[in-house]
Amino acid sequence: MLQLEIINPHNYSVNSAKIKLHLEHILRRLNYPDSVSIEIKFCNEGEIQQLNTMYRNNNSTTDVLSFNATDNPELLGSIAICSQVAFAQASQAGITVDAEYNQLATHGLLHLLGYNHK
Repeated sequence: MLQLEIINPHNYSVNSAKIKLHLEHILRRLNYPDSVSIEIKFCNEGEIQQLNTMYRNNNSTTDVLSFNATDNPELLGSIAICSQVAFAQASQAGITVDAEYNQLATHGLLHLLGYNHK
């Protein structure tokens, strides 16, 4: 069972139920046995750039970042998604923003579960 907290201070149009269903599907496909808690924050470009600079020493915007929880055993981690970048990428790819959010949330979840780009 997925416990999902959505943090959306800028009130972007986000279908949290759809994201939760999508991530639950991914967890089932990966045979992830445990219940898991994740938070997703929808950021603007300035916020994601600040996080990227602070944690990755990369002073640029990005679409998604993930952070494993170290101080809370009940929380797998946090995912930051830049809504402005997601809108642009969805438009470029000819998909809905909801579909792009699902892709970015999946990307972040896979990193939280230990998958890397290599």
